[in-house]
Amino acid sequence: MTDDLGWRELINLAGVCWFVIFEGGKHTKVKAKSGKFITTIPRHHKLDRNLVKGIIKQFRLFGCDC
Repeated sequence: MTDDLGWRELINLAGVCWFVIFEGGKHTKVKAKSGKFITTIPRHHKLDRNLVKGIIKQFRLFGCDC
């Protein structure tokens, strides 16, 4: 699942998990509905595999079943 994921796929996943999404200058910021900061997602077409794993780990810590 973590191969060749871009920022759009991670944003879609965050939306499915009902996280709140804010667009910044160069990154997309993801927060829980409670307002607690979860992570930032850089806007690149292809993201580093370890970065994607870390972002998904953060999603799971906040209740996303992905």
